[in-house]
Amino acid sequence: MGKLYELLGGEAAVQAATIGFYEKVMADPSLAPYFRGLHMDAQVKKFIAFMTMALGGPHSYTGRDLRSAHQRLVNDGLGEPHFDAILVHLEQTLTELGIDPDLIEQTIELVASTHGDVLCLPQG
Repeated sequence: MGKLYELLGGEAAVQAATIGFYEKVMADPSLAPYFRGLHMDAQVKKFIAFMTMALGGPHSYTGRDLRSAHQRLVNDGLGEPHFDAILVHLEQTLTELGIDPDLIEQTIELVASTHGDVLCLPQG
């Protein structure tokens, strides 16, 4: 079995998914405020780089770790409902792109595995 990155369609698929995903996120009134003031082009590039790395593709991700990147958002109220909404938007985006359901499930499981770090939950 190939890397999930390649099975999903590589760079073009990750870029298309990221753009569609952020369109949904920014249209979601529960999530959009967390992105206010961010340069969205830069955010999209960071997310593409992160997802490429996470999915096993060629990467040069040098961004902060998930806890550092999300701590301010957690301090501002980011929690379980927001994380769940992110998963729903990602799954919808991948479905709309015609990605195989098994690959969607693997991708969602991978992203769901970041739950504790994104929400800065106690480790251990």
